[in-house]
Amino acid sequence: MPNIIPSMYLSEKMAYFEPSEPLCTDNDDLELFYIGKTLKYRAPIFYSPKKLVNPHIALVGTTGSGKTNMMLNLIMKFYSIGKKIVIIDWSGEYSAIAQALGVEELETKKLPVSYTVAYVNLSKHEPKDRMAYSFSILKSITSELAQGRIRNTAIFIDEVWHFIADSSTKSHISVIFREGRKYDVGMVIATQLSGDIDNEIIYNSGTILIFKLYGSENIKTLKLSMLLEDDEIAILPELEQGSCYSIMLEKNGLVRKAALKRIQKFSINFFILRCDAMEYKMTKRSIMEIAGPVFGKDIEAKLDFLIESGMRSINIDKITILLMQNGCSREKIVYFLRRLGIGDIFIADSIKSALLKIGELK
Repeated sequence: MPNIIPSMYLSEKMAYFEPSEPLCTDNDDLELFYIGKTLKYRAPIFYSPKKLVNPHIALVGTTGSGKTNMMLNLIMKFYSIGKKIVIIDWSGEYSAIAQALGVEELETKKLPVSYTVAYVNLSKHEPKDRMAYSFSILKSITSELAQGRIRNTAIFIDEVWHFIADSSTKSHISVIFREGRKYDVGMVIATQLSGDIDNEIIYNSGTILIFKLYGSENIKTLKLSMLLEDDEIAILPELEQGSCYSIMLEKNGLVRKAALKRIQKFSINFFILRCDAMEYKMTKRSIMEIAGPVFGKDIEAKLDFLIESGMRSINIDKITILLMQNGCSREKIVYFLRRLGIGDIFIADSIKSALLKIGELK
């Protein structure tokens, strides 16, 4: 006789428990994206804007705690779900990701009428001029917001304390925090949460990510905010780089909290395209996005292999030879290389050199 326990009796014997790290998922939300895994159970945590009180995200933590890495991850994840991106960069740290997205630096003091990614590199300006430039950019954003012309946008500002310390720029940031939700416009800000910063803006965010943090003033601020319990606050100084507490405030009044395991390091894969003595630094992403529409998927795959086999440093002649040997017209090759930003003199020399080498092979 098999030893079988009827399910009705088994269910009476089994204890019911609720995990201390709840999942944050919504399969019907097309804007949902993965943030990271929890420290304890390795359960996935997702950012789901439809559930949250507002789309704003605040990252707080000491220097080197992982805030910038998380900002880079969020830029790419928002970009992947079709959000428009505005990056206001105080120190030039985000120039690489702007280049990876194929974005030119914004030269005017006004947000363009049409944009997918707008990058403002304030490090090009003298420190005394950066605030005035920031004021003009933020003013143009709030002006567009007031007229309902800016929508579905995420605005990224690292080292936001520079802007909050100045009353003129802070006033525009406050407007975006108050009015942005109506138009699906959210701010993603990062700060060290030092005592001289007004945290009113930070704690009006629907999502707060708290990285490694210490110092009596910072701890006092957190206790007053009532975002974390005392035992959770005590762990903050011990968090490893990239790990953080995720706090999400939902429309239904729920506050979902989870300690996230170290977020994977964000990297941008560059390669060097050499033209005689000149070198062009670019990403595989940028070259493939141009190559696909011009030459098709087959040539795109061959270019990908050529770049990888060249250990991320390759001469323009090798690319030109590959394209010619695969039947690409000279007109398309010129158009492609120009789109990469290569000068006509180098293009002409490369085509001449490629023709000679192909002739030698024949």
